[in-house]
Amino acid sequence: MIEPKPVLLTGSRVQLEPLSAEHLDGLVSLYDPQIWRHYSHPPGSTEGLRSGLKKLLADQAELKTLIIAPEWADVRAGLMRNLNR
Repeated sequence: MIEPKPVLLTGSRVQLEPLSAEHLDGLVSLYDPQIWRHYSHPPGSTEGLRSGLKKLLADQAELKTLIIAPEWADVRAGLMRNLNR
């Protein structure tokens, strides 16, 4: 059986890297309630987003989920998540 693990993926236009604690401040600084309006459980605030990201990091450490932070032109612009291992 193949075990999933976080890896760095680099393409010609984007780099996808495993989410880490170093990403939190940058991602939280981009918080906009309009981005989250269609989510079933929006974070509600920057602190809610930070708390949710910390939970995702804990889940990733236990390999419950894999999360990558896309980077375009040195800007981390979002998250992608693979659920259900």
